[in-house]
Amino acid sequence: MEGFKEYDAVINFIYNEMTEREHDPRVKRLSKIFEDSRSRAVDNVLGFTNRSVAQALNKKVPDLQKATNDTLASNYKDFIDLVENRKAWDFKPQLAHIAKKYFHKRLLNKKGKASVIFGTPIDGDFEYVYDYDIYSNIHYGYAGRLSNLTRLELETGSRYHDSKEGHGFFYVFNMTGNEDANAVRIGINLFDKKGKLKKEDLRQAIFEDRMNLNRWKRSDLIEAEHVVEPGDTLIEIARINGLPIEAILMKNKGLRKNSRLPVGRIIKMPDPDEIRVFLNKRNGEETKAKEILNNHEYLFGQGIVHDRLVQELHQYFVSVEEKEKSARNLSEEICKTENGEPLYYIWETQNDNRVRSSHAERQGKVFCRKNPPEGGNPGEDYGCRCRAIPYYGNDLPDWNNIKDGFNISKE
Repeated sequence: MEGFKEYDAVINFIYNEMTEREHDPRVKRLSKIFEDSRSRAVDNVLGFTNRSVAQALNKKVPDLQKATNDTLASNYKDFIDLVENRKAWDFKPQLAHIAKKYFHKRLLNKKGKASVIFGTPIDGDFEYVYDYDIYSNIHYGYAGRLSNLTRLELETGSRYHDSKEGHGFFYVFNMTGNEDANAVRIGINLFDKKGKLKKEDLRQAIFEDRMNLNRWKRSDLIEAEHVVEPGDTLIEIARINGLPIEAILMKNKGLRKNSRLPVGRIIKMPDPDEIRVFLNKRNGEETKAKEILNNHEYLFGQGIVHDRLVQELHQYFVSVEEKEKSARNLSEEICKTENGEPLYYIWETQNDNRVRSSHAERQGKVFCRKNPPEGGNPGEDYGCRCRAIPYYGNDLPDWNNIKDGFNISKE
């Protein structure tokens, strides 16, 4: 399943980092310093030793460095030096190598190119890709509590980061309206539960709070690369990414239309700019044909100009016919299982009156062999006399969430 192998790897990575912090000498040193500092601060109501430190936290992080006469401010700086971008506990570089890379179909970066997203789906959710920075933020909350920082201090820091990054505005319109601070809270809660941290606790916490995490609709994304897994077909890869098959073939010059996809092969996917170029070129051919059909010389003329337009139009229709024929052949070739059976089929009861009611309800619907209904494909259930009629249509849904068949006549 797309992306879940990467999700397992991401969970393993961040879980190991979180549990390593339990024995990290830097954490133990910070924990003791914060504890000692607070024990000496008599009027430390909000976790800060005085008003100047509280004000510094509400301004810029560099202001903390100026408060050198304040012990807690110095301690905050030590912790910040570990969690800031490109510092020891910022794991985005490592996670970018583990997570999947996607192009966003509409959002652009500062250079006007398609925005690049790093992330993975999570267990039980096929609809979204979750941003890779979630896991550094979870670690931030967990490591911070291990370091004896209070919940208030950690949440204040994460909210400050959100406001500095503009998440209060940017994320509302382009993601799901959620902020990094929500992921930080997961790490805090995992620590406050007490007891030894378990990997399953981490997975469960992410799943339960998934609606409050930074995520992207999968339908808005295109994989940068697709690594072929058993049973993958080109038509299914194209459908998942919302692309025409021809655009994928354009990007992969060595990929033959009638070839099977070997497991492990890396298929490069076109980015939105490349797709637009492809579509403009294809639409340009259609526009040219329409212009010829409306051309006065073609309709009423004669001689060399008329003959040339006739030939160009003939070549266009021959080209279209060849493409459609090639597409049909391609669909039939790639819509097969490893055993040569049709991957998609129409359920046929053969008008047998003895057919069980659950099978009768499937009559005429399209199913996928990779995701069969309860009891299996036709003929697999005990005593089943139904049969599978091959189907090679191009109007099929995403089968990850469909097991009860696809009624083409209604959808």
